[in-house]
Amino acid sequence: MNWKQRIFKPKWQNKNADIRLESVTTEQDPQLISNLVEIAATDEDKRVRGAAIKRLHRLDNILKLHAGEKDSDVQTLLHGRIRQLASSSSETRPALDLRMQVVETTSDRDLIEHLAQRAPEAQLRRAAIAKVERQGVLGDCCIVDSEADNREFAAARISQHTTLKRVIGALRKRDKALHGKLQARLHEELLAQKDPDAVQAEALKICTGLEKLALNKHSQDIEAGADLHKSWQRIAGQVTPEMTERYQRITERLATPETVPEKAAPAEPVSRPAKVEPVATAGATTAMIEAPQASEALARAVTAITGYAEENAETTGAKSVRKLKSHLEKAWKQCSPPHPQDFERWNEANAVLRGLDEKLEAQHQQFEKDVSKAQELLSLMKDELAEGELHKALETRARLQKLGKDHGKHSEWKKINSTMWGMQARLRELRDWHHWSNNKIRKRLIAEMEVLPQADLHPDALLDRIKSLQAEWKALEQSEQIPGEKQFSAAPWMWRKFSAAGHTAFDTAKPYLDKRSEIQSRHAQSLATFCADLEQLAQAEAPDWTALGKGLNRGRKKLHDLNKVPANQRQKIAKKLKAALDKANAAMQGHYQDVEKEKMKLIRAASQLVHLPERSEAIAEAKSLQSNWKAAGSLWRSKEQELWNQFREHLDPLFAELKDQQASIRAADNERLAAQKALCSSMQEILASKQDLAALHGKVQGLQDSWKDIPHPDRKLLQSFQDLVADYQQQVEKAQQQQLNADRERWWQKSALLHELTVSGKTAKGELNKRTAAKVSKAWPEDSSDDAFECSMDKACAEILAGNMVSMSDSEADKLKSDARALSIRVEFIAGLPSPEEDRDQRMKYQVDRLAESMSGEAARQPASEEANAAETAWLGMYALPEGDYSAFGKRIKKALNAVRESHS
Repeated sequence: MNWKQRIFKPKWQNKNADIRLESVTTEQDPQLISNLVEIAATDEDKRVRGAAIKRLHRLDNILKLHAGEKDSDVQTLLHGRIRQLASSSSETRPALDLRMQVVETTSDRDLIEHLAQRAPEAQLRRAAIAKVERQGVLGDCCIVDSEADNREFAAARISQHTTLKRVIGALRKRDKALHGKLQARLHEELLAQKDPDAVQAEALKICTGLEKLALNKHSQDIEAGADLHKSWQRIAGQVTPEMTERYQRITERLATPETVPEKAAPAEPVSRPAKVEPVATAGATTAMIEAPQASEALARAVTAITGYAEENAETTGAKSVRKLKSHLEKAWKQCSPPHPQDFERWNEANAVLRGLDEKLEAQHQQFEKDVSKAQELLSLMKDELAEGELHKALETRARLQKLGKDHGKHSEWKKINSTMWGMQARLRELRDWHHWSNNKIRKRLIAEMEVLPQADLHPDALLDRIKSLQAEWKALEQSEQIPGEKQFSAAPWMWRKFSAAGHTAFDTAKPYLDKRSEIQSRHAQSLATFCADLEQLAQAEAPDWTALGKGLNRGRKKLHDLNKVPANQRQKIAKKLKAALDKANAAMQGHYQDVEKEKMKLIRAASQLVHLPERSEAIAEAKSLQSNWKAAGSLWRSKEQELWNQFREHLDPLFAELKDQQASIRAADNERLAAQKALCSSMQEILASKQDLAALHGKVQGLQDSWKDIPHPDRKLLQSFQDLVADYQQQVEKAQQQQLNADRERWWQKSALLHELTVSGKTAKGELNKRTAAKVSKAWPEDSSDDAFECSMDKACAEILAGNMVSMSDSEADKLKSDARALSIRVEFIAGLPSPEEDRDQRMKYQVDRLAESMSGEAARQPASEEANAAETAWLGMYALPEGDYSAFGKRIKKALNAVRESHS
């Protein structure tokens, strides 16, 4: 550390919070960067702590700060940084264990849901999924997560059937294994809730399985049949009568024993013609019968059935199947007698037809479901149109059209399409109303666009506003379109007006954009000139190394200003600047090597100084070496400091005695400063103490005398002590004034109570009212002072309460009233207030008498405040005045006294 760093602290350690805030916000000092954590934890200003927190990038440090932070604003900022770093997916994101710790401790729902869906690590996503509560988010995680375990874990936490159905539909092609598990789980849960659709599907599944067993009795699976019967018992009480009847028929069929025919009988229960008879027996040997041939018509019918099944694997037509069955029966009837190969073809055709029948049944069930769903959508669309919700109605219409894509020729679906197209007029009507409403918005957009040229906006903000208005206009256009109809647009005049206003607004910003382009071009030219100058400095025969070093620093800073260059020139300028910096840096490195060699020579020369016999000669030579060191040039900071330390190691022993002298001087200075600071601290302790400050006057005087014994006191500390003494004196005066005000207030209260005893508290006979005596005795202030006047009032009260009341004569009462009037005039004169009209002559007489006394020297003139205090004491003793006079004169005297004290405060 050099001498500058010892004397001048960095800005981020300044006492001024604004300077610290600016430094922590903008500076790139490595020492500042390394102390950001400490600043964020210990700085007393929350703004500085917040600025330091914004520059922290390590999640572990931010978590520690969050645990110890008390301020709510800084806690909010820390929470935001934790959320930002925990949800980061960049390569520099925090370690997984730290983000796992955040997931375990946080209660931020948005952060948890974000991590559950977008965290890069599967382990972190699973931990976040465990804390997700919203079913919709769990469904999204189950659909989009790339890990099968996470998808299964998220699915296990889904409890809403609507979400589960959505997940099942989305996983049909993505994860067939989980899709099957969730289908089975949903089906079981719906069965447990006795859902009619689930019960119906289960019943159909059981009946279909039993029918397959009935068709293949020779390979019947007994355990499978028992399982199917057991499954039926679970739903026996909820199935429809039709399914119950079907189940009973299949059960009876399974219970019927199978009859074995003499020949292989066809599997399909289609009745064969009566003319089909068994093959001739041995008893008919007398007539030779010609051997039957396989039927070609039957072969063609079987081929047509199998070909149709292959071609129509996805969809099957009921009419086509009935036609194929009819052809098959006709061909079978023509087989007389049947050939063994005909039986095989017959069985093969019936197996294919059974498969086609199953497909037809499945298609019929699906069609019924689609029709039911379509009816629901039609009802929903009708309600939406009735409510005027155009966009929802259009979405429902699109779902209907998609649902009926494969059922368009069916009569039921034609009715649905007819009903849907019957609502087209209502759609157009709503669209027209929507268009009418949007026209108001368009007029507002036009008005806003027209006032933009006069708006006091920055050109960039103006361009953003133009783009936002255009986007809003486009959104209005898209919201009025009905799919399948031609483009519906706003009135041409409105668009022309809006477009013209937009061009006008853009023309307002165009000069700024042109000027910015011009400035960017000039900046590019400036950068090019700088590169040329830097290259010239680096290639000069006798380079100015100071200028070259400054040029290098400027060039590094200019790398950050490339955004101010036009985009089409940015890459070219960047290459040129980098090439110039490389050349300058190479030249500077060569210069550094020469400077380092020269300074190493000076270090070796300094190491020989210890061998000189004369100390004075060694010191002179050391000073010469120091001058040569400065003339040799400078290196980069770290290397310069390293060599300087080596150089000083040889010179410092020569100046050891000089250092000792300087150290003793510094110690004396520090001792003197410590004594002065101790005096200031003692004065601060006196001010902070809760004792009577007036009683500490001697101690304060002693501290003031101590300053006189300090030679050359520090001016700032002395001024600080004097300020503390002035503060002490102000507080003493304030306390004294408060005590005086309290005494005066108590005197006025006692005077009023004495007036109540002597005047308003008397009975008609002139005696003291007992109630008044009790009231005054209770209200009489307990506090008192050694003042003679207050003691006299206490004594008077005690005597009156004891029954020693002295009544005034009329002459005494008149004299007291006259004295009170004169006292009022006197106080009003002192305060500079006017007297009432009835006292005008007496006021003039008093002024003349007062002037005469002053000019003759009979009476010395007193300060106004002292004269007012004396008048106040005199008035408080006139409590025996009658009620009306006491109130009137009291108001005048109090007003005048307040005026005097306000003018002298």
